[in-house]
Amino acid sequence: DLSSNKINCYLAAVDTDGIGVEAAVAGGQLTAAKIKDTFQKANFEFKDKTSHSTIILPGLAARLQGDVEDVTGLRVVIGPPDSGRIPGWMEKNWPPKPK
Repeated sequence: DLSSNKINCYLAAVDTDGIGVEAAVAGGQLTAAKIKDTFQKANFEFKDKTSHSTIILPGLAARLQGDVEDVTGLRVVIGPPDSGRIPGWMEKNWPPKPK
């Protein structure tokens, strides 16, 4: 969905043991610490790679927003519930408005 819509971004895949986002959040396979660890293992530095230092979480992981902000120190916004809705979401919500 990102490539076919020519959306230029970085995508991080967090290992949830094959469990979907909603169930992984509920079961503890997707946590703020795992998200932070994914970026650290990839040596991904937001300040070097982006001008906005913002993470977009899937809508089904919305309850992790505050925790991800706390552990990463980054801005976290909630995206759509599924990737098919990313283009429309981007048109309405990107770039992020200043805090």
